[in-house]
Amino acid sequence: CPSCADAALADDLRDHAVNVVFQDDVVPRLGVARARRLLFFLEHFEQAWRPMYEADKGSAATRVQNVWSPNYRDQVHDVIADAGYQIAGGEEATAQRIRAGKEKLAWIQSSLRFPPVPPEVAAMAQEAANDKSLEPLHCPLYIPGRIVHITALPNGAYEAFFVGRSHDALDNLQIYTNMVSDHQSAAYRGGLERVLAARRAPAQPPQWESFLATAYCRCCASNFTWNSTFHSASQESVSRKNCRLCGRLVCSTCSSHKVVLSHFGHPLPERICDFCYYDPELLLPRALQS
Repeated sequence: CPSCADAALADDLRDHAVNVVFQDDVVPRLGVARARRLLFFLEHFEQAWRPMYEADKGSAATRVQNVWSPNYRDQVHDVIADAGYQIAGGEEATAQRIRAGKEKLAWIQSSLRFPPVPPEVAAMAQEAANDKSLEPLHCPLYIPGRIVHITALPNGAYEAFFVGRSHDALDNLQIYTNMVSDHQSAAYRGGLERVLAARRAPAQPPQWESFLATAYCRCCASNFTWNSTFHSASQESVSRKNCRLCGRLVCSTCSSHKVVLSHFGHPLPERICDFCYYDPELLLPRALQS
């Protein structure tokens, strides 16, 4: 059922309707009050992500200046130096890359320049945020009936919970890359299938290691952004991955393989780390499965 403007009607439908909200679907969360809270969040968030943006811009410029030279894990440099070798052809090759990269440096600096917010747009946003007269004019929307929220657990399994309309998971608008795609029918069907598979699974998946547990990849002991052009805090958060088989915190390069883990309730291929992928005890079952 679509959202309605009458809270009493939404409550009366509890015995007649069940609404499912999949993960970060933005449509059931739409509302003027929530949009205004999001506006304040984005205003303060800009102060946090601007330094990270500038750091990533400098990293991109340096990478292009070096003609996109390959990245190496942290300890590889020490191994190569101890063996008496130089990376990528030595100083002359490095100088050639720098000379060629200077031609593209101006392009990087101009194309990655932070776009300024037009003064009239900033003024309108501030006026709307401060105008208390707008509050009684907006029409709040209520999700009717009982509400089931499908979400991922800390171990990667999907589960469905009955929640109230005022639950924090539904009462806030947040920016996610999947906030629109989660509204598609295929996403809802996939979410329901994942919940069913998790409930029928013979084993529980391991608990994922916290993002704050380590500063280095559990597989290669390197910084999580070693193979990335960007190295800001935001990029490091994106590059941290959890193995679905053991729960270790690893970098994206050390978790590029995917396998089906049906015994954990994962019907689709899931990311696993190199430790698990090349484990001799797992090679034969995976070969028989394929």
